[in-house]
Amino acid sequence: MTNSSSLSLVLRGAVFTSLVCIAAACGSAETDLDPRPPCTGPGCVNPSGGVNPSGGGGGAGGQGGEGGTLSNDVTGNVGVLNEPSFAQIGPYAGAATIFATSNTGMPLEAPYGDAVTSFSLPTVISGTPWIFVRDETNGATGILSTHSAVRVPSSGPVTLPVVDRNVLASIAGTLPAPIVVDTTRAHLIIKVSRNNQPLSGVALTTSLPGAEVVYDTGVGLYSNQTNLTGPAGVILVFDVDAPQTAEQRTFTLTDANQQGFMIQLPIQAGAATVAGFTL
Repeated sequence: MTNSSSLSLVLRGAVFTSLVCIAAACGSAETDLDPRPPCTGPGCVNPSGGVNPSGGGGGAGGQGGEGGTLSNDVTGNVGVLNEPSFAQIGPYAGAATIFATSNTGMPLEAPYGDAVTSFSLPTVISGTPWIFVRDETNGATGILSTHSAVRVPSSGPVTLPVVDRNVLASIAGTLPAPIVVDTTRAHLIIKVSRNNQPLSGVALTTSLPGAEVVYDTGVGLYSNQTNLTGPAGVILVFDVDAPQTAEQRTFTLTDANQQGFMIQLPIQAGAATVAGFTL
């Protein structure tokens, strides 16, 4: 049996990463909170995180600065996930447009990059809404447009992640059965944890014809010849068939006890989705 998700934001590991955490289990989920050292490059913000206590719906994660008054005005910058464990983030200065939804249901957008080194989105809908960073460089900066989310209201600036296209290509090319990433399709980066630790023994049990499902075999190491997460708790899904406009899809994760966890992610052709789940 699968169970509906409630949402919380995972902060785990030794370095900053921008992930959503969606807790999906029998009964209530505990907040998984472990602040990590800040991104230190130019344009970085000091991350922290939290939980959406309302449950249901929503998204994936940028992380906000500590302290300050809670506000539905989301401000911050963009950072690039630039190594194969997806556990480090560096500043990104390329041109982008950032999209979100207001608390009245209206679309919001903000420019980013070039001379604009921060963004501001007023009155974003409360919860953990998905936010989309769209590449405006026609691929020149080597990133994929990326879906993630933030906790709203937030207490300070947030860093929204984008995925380095070359990192995905490098992973795919060094698999036991190498593949070539199709950047016109959707790509998913999923981290799973339990009790503040990466969770091994988890499988993505939703059928995805044409896609390549890859599991970690250690930190930054991956195989497409195994069907369960390893010690890093990472699932990568390459080349998912997806529409040009983002849509929510339901997926099932199954743990070593054969407990199913139903999750929802936005997928979009030519874009990545970055998510983390505490099970």
